[in-house]
Amino acid sequence: MDVEDKLITNTGILQYENEIILQLYHEDGLLLLARGLGLERIFCEIMKLYCAEHNLVFILGCTDVEQTYFIEQLINDGIDPAPRIITADISIHDRKELYIQGGLFFVTARILTVDLLTDRIPIDLITGLLVYRAHRITDSSPESFIVRLYRHKNKTGFIKGFSDSALDFTRGYNQLECVMKNLFLRNVYLYPRFHVTIRSTFEHCSPDVIELQVSLTLLMTDIQVSLMELINACLQELRSSTAWIDNDILTVDQAILNSFERLIHLQLQPIWNQVSIRTKQLLNDIKTLRLFVLYLTQYDCVTFYNAVQAVFINEKLYGSRGKNIHSSQGSTGSWLYLPAAERLLM
Repeated sequence: MDVEDKLITNTGILQYENEIILQLYHEDGLLLLARGLGLERIFCEIMKLYCAEHNLVFILGCTDVEQTYFIEQLINDGIDPAPRIITADISIHDRKELYIQGGLFFVTARILTVDLLTDRIPIDLITGLLVYRAHRITDSSPESFIVRLYRHKNKTGFIKGFSDSALDFTRGYNQLECVMKNLFLRNVYLYPRFHVTIRSTFEHCSPDVIELQVSLTLLMTDIQVSLMELINACLQELRSSTAWIDNDILTVDQAILNSFERLIHLQLQPIWNQVSIRTKQLLNDIKTLRLFVLYLTQYDCVTFYNAVQAVFINEKLYGSRGKNIHSSQGSTGSWLYLPAAERLLM
């Protein structure tokens, strides 16, 4: 029975999963799947295709929990022989015997590197490598060294990478290109949520979404308004203290977003050594107030009160007293002396 027939008889596989599995089976590449679309299911199905003693496949990048999960899933599906875990507790002689028997092996990068360098594994007989969490591959990672050793002596074996963390490929310079280069791959299979096959698959079984919204109490609303007033006061002072920041960013709506610090950092990084202490303190105050806005809906009333009170106590012990928000001396936490701040502890 070929791969297509096996997938057809497996009614539990979705349409887009079937398409991905066939592509990866016939052509090596890096699968970049949107998070939450079942990378584990696809990885299990790929493992099933190579669970045979005439294959010698090594699986890299899995944690201990993931290894146990995959083995249990394959055993429940009646796969025999199931993948085996190679640890340091297994002697060198036993490892060589297991390699000769063939099958799928979960192995750490350190053990596999040593076994490859000492010729305990017949590299030319390795069927292929499955690299899980491929976004972690770097030029200096041990997995990259293993792939280089493997490809140097084995030109025909497969290499397949798997990842569901697209965000990691946006960090750094040409991160996707570096990962594919280190894995010796030429193809990348991108499957975002808006992929045609994925959309058509879920349109037939779209879920019923019920949204429940809990409104703020009157006291919570008063606290939220006070926090917004304090953030606005800090922003007004920030506008007058520096001309390096775009005024379009210095709004309350922008200040409560997580991206606010990153936007400010991008503008001030080239001249950070020229930024005044007062400006830096105002940015720190805005960060503190934004956290309070977040804590208001996530913490219980006692925890939130203790968090706010801790800032006030710290100011009384270490801050300069009697300063207001318009002070030119750059006092620590000067927003604490505004009327809106006093309402937080009332």
